[in-house]
Amino acid sequence: VTNKNKTVSINVTYYNRLYVAEPVTAMLTRYSEKEDTLYFRPIFDKLLKESGIPFEIKSDGQYYASALYFFDNFDFSKIDRFIYPLFQFDSMGCCGKYNECSDAGTCVHDDLIYAGCCMYRKNLEAGKIFYGKKRNV
Repeated sequence: VTNKNKTVSINVTYYNRLYVAEPVTAMLTRYSEKEDTLYFRPIFDKLLKESGIPFEIKSDGQYYASALYFFDNFDFSKIDRFIYPLFQFDSMGCCGKYNECSDAGTCVHDDLIYAGCCMYRKNLEAGKIFYGKKRNV
């Protein structure tokens, strides 16, 4: 997105809770003649430190800022370490597909992020089936 000040901005947003409809900005980049900065949410504090990327905490405390040129030699094969924290949600017991999952012996939910929050899936993976035709507990 380019605004009237000729600043190019790129936002990476995520949902910090599975059931929340409003996304949260995780990272945002601003590039212009005056600014060349990548902003991170505090959830990336440890990763920035481990990666050796210098950053400063902005005065509002909501973002950490780092100059883009610090990423010139960044090992992008490890970019998943920055993406993974965006997909950690609170767990839930199970969804409405628990009978289908029980009969299949595995989670059948088509949304992998949603399925990743399911505690019943972990029981199924451990061989514990609480419902349906294959019930063994």
